[in-house]
Amino acid sequence: MPEKIYLAGVKVDVVDGGTILNRIKNLIEENRKGSISYINAHAINLAQRLKWFKKYLNNSEISYADGQGVRLGAWLLRKPVPALVNLTRWAWELLNYCARNDYKIFLLGATESVIQKAVSNIRKKNPDVKIVGYHHGYFEKTGKPSDDVVAYINSLKPNVMLVGMGMPLQENWIKENFNSLQVNAIFNGGSCIDILAGVKKVCPQWMSNIGFEWLFRLSQEPLRLFIRYIIGNPKFLYYIFFKRK
Repeated sequence: MPEKIYLAGVKVDVVDGGTILNRIKNLIEENRKGSISYINAHAINLAQRLKWFKKYLNNSEISYADGQGVRLGAWLLRKPVPALVNLTRWAWELLNYCARNDYKIFLLGATESVIQKAVSNIRKKNPDVKIVGYHHGYFEKTGKPSDDVVAYINSLKPNVMLVGMGMPLQENWIKENFNSLQVNAIFNGGSCIDILAGVKKVCPQWMSNIGFEWLFRLSQEPLRLFIRYIIGNPKFLYYIFFKRK
């Protein structure tokens, strides 16, 4: 089992991308099911006021560091620093790995036009990626509409699913339908589908390396992300130092 640390009571597994891929393989070969969650400063902030969300992250098969803020927090607290697995870039490694192993993929989230663009881009870049189905994220998240989406997913028997509906909506939907879903590895995906579709830009590698991805994203969507970053980043530092449980 990988080493794990806790930041403000949120589990972060000390893993790299290769370890996550091996865990996917184990889930599929053992016919088990698990959620694989990204952890960034925003996730840790949300977990302080949403108990169910913290429980979801802590119960995930793997919770990995998707943000330099998490790595900085670990360093400041003198804990083992996890590798950075930035899903917006690493998604291509995940997709290529699934292609090499003939794993079936389902994409859920974004608008109909965006998810169609994402699927088209993936198939152009690697025709061997086996996307067995996809569905937009704008459906009622409870009752029959949600049950119908679950039934559709299960009919296709995917091994890996990427759910990109924004945090914490995507985690709540996964949590509520986890027992019904017949998928081995369920990823929360945030804006990953938008990135795959090319409708959102990927942060330059050098900015990500020095911990300024948040600034890049803020420059792209200042109104939507102002509170998350300008207010949220100082909150994150407060939480990791003063809220250890």
